[in-house]
Amino acid sequence: MSAPDLVGPARKPAPVQTPRHLRLIGVEELAAIRRRRRVRLAGIAVAGFVIALLFAAVGMHVVLAQNQFRLDQVDAQAAAQQAKFQQLRLQVAELSSPQRILGTAQGKLGMVPATGVTFLNPSSATPGTPPGPTQRGPAPASAPPGWSTIKPQLAANP
Repeated sequence: MSAPDLVGPARKPAPVQTPRHLRLIGVEELAAIRRRRRVRLAGIAVAGFVIALLFAAVGMHVVLAQNQFRLDQVDAQAAAQQAKFQQLRLQVAELSSPQRILGTAQGKLGMVPATGVTFLNPSSATPGTPPGPTQRGPAPASAPPGWSTIKPQLAANP
């Protein structure tokens, strides 16, 4: 090799001429391109719809899980309240038992059993009062309207 070949300016390679691909498209080819574009858009729309449905399903599942959690809490509270109710019911039964009342009356209040029982009859006339009705105080009030229809029902269910 000679010295001038090594020192000279570098040559740029000649640009490669690429043929242009511009051409006239026929009606059939244009229809095929439009058809492919519509199919692609329809596919994207269907995929978007499916994704939206999946998100909706996940959202509904989350709501269902939250409601189930809340239902479990309410069930636990109901069970606790039911146990408390049973405990209070037992306590009321124990406190209202005749043996407990008798023990409290005799022990704490100093009551003793009665030696005899005397019955009073309020319908008998007391000596020294004239027979017949006597009025004292204000006159008795008249019965309210409809009392005659209500009274038999009250007498049947005391």
